Amino acid sequence: EVLVYAARFVPKDAVVWRAVLPLGLSLVLAICHDAFAALTSHVWLVHKFCLAVFKAAFHLMGTLWKLTTSKKSNPLRVREDTYVVEGEVELMLIVVGLCILLFLATTVASYAAFGALGWVLW
Repeated sequence: EVLVYAARFVPKDAVVWRAVLPLGLSLVLAICHDAFAALTSHVWLVHKFCLAVFKAAFHLMGTLWKLTTSKKSNPLRVREDTYVVEGEVELMLIVVGLCILLFLATTVASYAAFGALGWVLW
C-alpha cells in the first residue's frame, strides 16, 4: 500500500526507480549510500596521505634533532654513540630541518581539515 502510494510520485520515464521501488526503500537508500561513499572516497585517501606525511615529518624531525645534538643511534649495540657534526653537514641539517618545519604547518592544516571533513561525511 505504501509502495503504491510512493510509486505515484515517481515519473513515468524513470524506469530504473519504478523497477527498484517495489524491492523496498532500504535498497534505494543502500544504493544512495554506496554512491555517496564512492564519490567521497578521495577525502579518505587524502586524509590517509596527509597522515603518512605527518608521521614521516615527525620521524625525520626526531632524526635531525639527534644528528644536530651529535647523537647517533647504534642498533647493534643498543645504545647512542656520539657523532661529530662538521660545518657543511650542519648547514645541510639546518636547511632540511627548516624546510620540514615550514611544510609541517600546511601538512597539519590539511590533515586536520580532511580529518574533520571525513568525520562529518562518515
